Amino acid sequence: MVADANMKMSRAAESAARLDIVLDGFMQAAFAAYIQANPAARERIEAMHLLSQLDDMRRRGVLATA
Repeated sequence: MVADANMKMSRAAESAARLDIVLDGFMQAAFAAYIQANPAARERIEAMHLLSQLDDMRRRGVLATA
């Protein structure tokens, strides 16, 4: 299963390179497709981002710590 996914990703990358698709655009499309197919991954990323923002606010003294 993983080998099949790797093969498909390799083919997609080869096609993108042949079509001169900008790497950033290809990576954004691949990430968007992954997140759409895996909502739990989106939730984990959003939770990590929120925790990072809260930690930053605590370090700056904007948010109190309990």
